[in-house]
Amino acid sequence: MVARSSVGLRSSPPLSKRWLSSSFVLALSAGLGACAPEQSTEEHAVGSVRAALTNGAASNCGYEITSGTYSQWPNGYQGWVTLKNVNGPSATAFEVFLDVGNTSIADGWQAVFNESEGGYTVTEPSWLVWQRIPQGASYQFAFNGSGNYAGVTPYLISVNGTRCDEVAPVVDLEVSKKLFTANGTLKLTATASDDVAVRRVIFEQDGTVIGVDTEAPYELEIPVTDALNGRRRFTATAVDPSGNTGSDRESVLVAIGNRFVGTAIDANADYEHAAAYFNQITPGNAGKWGEVERVRDTMDWEKLDEAVAFAAEHGFPFKLHTLVWGQQEPPWLAALPPEEQLEELEEWMAALKERYGDFAMIDVVNEPLHAPPSYKQALGGDGETGWDWVITAFEMARRHFPSSELHLNDYQVLIFDQFTTDYLQIVGLLQERGLIDGIGEQGHFLERADLDVVEANLARLAATGLPVYITEFDVSFANDARHANRFRDLFTIFWENPSVLGVTHWGHLEGHTWRPNAHLLYADGGPRPALDWLTCYLGGGEECTVPEYVPEPFVGDESGIVLEGEDYDEAEGLLALGGPARTPTTETGSATARWCSRTAGTRSP
Repeated sequence: MVARSSVGLRSSPPLSKRWLSSSFVLALSAGLGACAPEQSTEEHAVGSVRAALTNGAASNCGYEITSGTYSQWPNGYQGWVTLKNVNGPSATAFEVFLDVGNTSIADGWQAVFNESEGGYTVTEPSWLVWQRIPQGASYQFAFNGSGNYAGVTPYLISVNGTRCDEVAPVVDLEVSKKLFTANGTLKLTATASDDVAVRRVIFEQDGTVIGVDTEAPYELEIPVTDALNGRRRFTATAVDPSGNTGSDRESVLVAIGNRFVGTAIDANADYEHAAAYFNQITPGNAGKWGEVERVRDTMDWEKLDEAVAFAAEHGFPFKLHTLVWGQQEPPWLAALPPEEQLEELEEWMAALKERYGDFAMIDVVNEPLHAPPSYKQALGGDGETGWDWVITAFEMARRHFPSSELHLNDYQVLIFDQFTTDYLQIVGLLQERGLIDGIGEQGHFLERADLDVVEANLARLAATGLPVYITEFDVSFANDARHANRFRDLFTIFWENPSVLGVTHWGHLEGHTWRPNAHLLYADGGPRPALDWLTCYLGGGEECTVPEYVPEPFVGDESGIVLEGEDYDEAEGLLALGGPARTPTTETGSATARWCSRTAGTRSP
């Protein structure tokens, strides 16, 4: 380390000479030579000069700063720096940061030199308080360098204690991938600029420094394994010579070998077998605003407390369902003026945060395509984007739950390309603003969907780079074999897509599922064939079978065919096979077309 040194002489010779007499040089540390050797090599230029960094710009306090060398020789040089007061204040003090590259300063004069990170901090000699540097005048200090000269860059940090540069660098951080479900390499790339210069970019992971790069392109590669599982937040901070900083952040989700198959919990009976077959919990109804606050300012937390406690006891990730939804709202909410509606929504989120903290996952908005809330206008309505109200809801959720994974959730997304496109429009708006952490597709009403279409549209969701969650999966067939076959076909599509990090079945116990024939366990607790297949499949079995399903032939006449109730497509407004829709007969439960409307009820998804 170079020791502090300064020179204060009553009469100092000018520093424009090629060599300085050793009598005018004070070494920085004992044992160092006082001056450069009395010879130079002819192959090096003498008197080289580096151009001014600025010409009296505000970032230089109205000073021009230049640097150069008197002489260079193998493994050494004698350098100088000149401060010229163009239109700045008369200086009695200055601070310069000196970047000498891969060299070091052996000794110097006409200034005080201190080694600092990445170079040297140079300050005025004590006698400058009497001499000053008025406008139009110049001041020069010099030094002997050890090492091969490749240029010296000075930066004027302050004059008379006033910082010259107050402008922070601008930095943009990009990550090579936002979701890892297998081992790999994450590349961080920061694009940084500054009105003076960028000295370095510091990379951090979850607040801990993991690397520093001093040259553009500013990059860092990180090996990714299951040791990084979880949401990782990376920061790139650019630092300029004056110590001003600018930062940008990106998050990456690592989920290697920790996918889940969950269930929705409602009744007390649902808890008995939940931990035996599932490893994630979503409350079917207990987390909905209308269930918790039926009476204004009176909160019923009992059912939600139970579900949260069960998940915590078993170490299962818990997802809150849901913050904003057009169904199961508090019955008193729609009549309020918009400003009060927004206040009540803030209170709802704040109350959840105060009681439970951050949840692992949250369905922020449920069914934006199908069931916007009565307080949509209070959230901004359609606005410029067409979905301003959704954006506002996510902004509120991010503010209240900064450490939660925020999801969008809807049904009927994978059945047709256009439905997927509509959903991706909302996802894109949220993703541009860094507000969404995962995409939810409920998984209802896929009994007759084209499997190739489902697979292709699932891939479109995954192409966003966000994790995908099948949030309310069910297959509603009374016939066990038919149920098991369709369950297997759909679940396999979901699970073979690496971006699908979890599948939550919407209930599991007979008599306690939203759709009547969607259960995986019989009322006595025994598994249905679909659950036997699932247990085998998730356990890595190679010969996981389901019962053979032999469809019964349809019957009918020239007026049409007769279908049983479970053969209707329950997706609201969807004509499953095209053609005219006909209303089911209410007496027999049969109909002449494959259609029926989604029925509203108290146990909605």
